[in-house]
Amino acid sequence: MSAIVTDANARWLPGEPVSLAEIATLSNARRRDAQLLGLERVAKDITDLDSYLASKVTSQ
Repeated sequence: MSAIVTDANARWLPGEPVSLAEIATLSNARRRDAQLLGLERVAKDITDLDSYLASKVTSQ
């Protein structure tokens, strides 16, 4: 599912036609699968965008 969603997103960005309903359906299925596995999104505090971006540069 992830590969298909990623591919569709990559095709959509330059303007190629993609099925938004298909992307939404697959994205929701992927989210439900992750929840079943016990994986949950954890929000990161990025209120200070400059510090967040600086930490990304130094961590690579």
